[in-house]
Amino acid sequence: MASTISASTKFRSVLAEGEIDHLEKMLRLSRTQGPVPHLNGAYWTARLTFVQEHFDLVAEQAKRVKALLCVSATNDALESKVGGGTRSWVA
Repeated sequence: MASTISASTKFRSVLAEGEIDHLEKMLRLSRTQGPVPHLNGAYWTARLTFVQEHFDLVAEQAKRVKALLCVSATNDALESKVGGGTRSWVA
């Protein structure tokens, strides 16, 4: 999905790196420590979409965010099938 925000108003890619690293670490922590009910796939998808749309990502960052979004979509679908909603997704 293309962003409607112009590149000149986006946050710099160097700032995105910290955000992406944080999201990856939190998702790994969720996997090892167990799910947190309000930090489900929808929450992570929203955070990742914000990064994708509001930061001027370099190619590698865009690739990492896209991969995390794919995992989020897959796990949201699994949660819906199982009837869960409290499980957290992992990277």
